[in-house]
Amino acid sequence: CDIYRNAEAEVGVSQNGNPVFRRCAVHDGENSGVILQNQGQALIESCNIYDNQDAGVALYGASAATVRNCNIHRNRKV
Repeated sequence: CDIYRNAEAEVGVSQNGNPVFRRCAVHDGENSGVILQNQGQALIESCNIYDNQDAGVALYGASAATVRNCNIHRNRKV
């Protein structure tokens, strides 16, 4: 996948969502690369997450992410 240049989060997971992202490029978004909220969960593996206006990966409201072998860089906030 190549997910890029979206007005909101590049990827949003909420309310018990549990997707798997492998070998994705998530970049140049106007918000965070990946946002998990309201108990959302995700496996993010071998992804390149970069140049987003906010954090590369942001967690809110008892959410959890497993991040493996990812390149997360050049995002505006940590």
